[in-house]
Amino acid sequence: MELIVAVLVGGGVGWVMARLSRSGRNMALAIVLGAVGAVVAAYVVGLLGLQIRVRLEQIVAAVVGAVILLLAVRR
Repeated sequence: MELIVAVLVGGGVGWVMARLSRSGRNMALAIVLGAVGAVVAAYVVGLLGLQIRVRLEQIVAAVVGAVILLLAVRR
């Protein structure tokens, strides 16, 4: 369930970032990168030993991971 939430939230963040940046980039790429970033963030949170039980914390981790990866690729 956590993976599904991370993919959906990350994809949503990727879509929003693509719309806001207006850079003409491929929207599908932004959605995929957002989803991957969110999944990686969820994995890192697990490695750090943090327990995410509340959906809000899960969403925040997914958003942060997606934004970091999208900004890193954008540069």
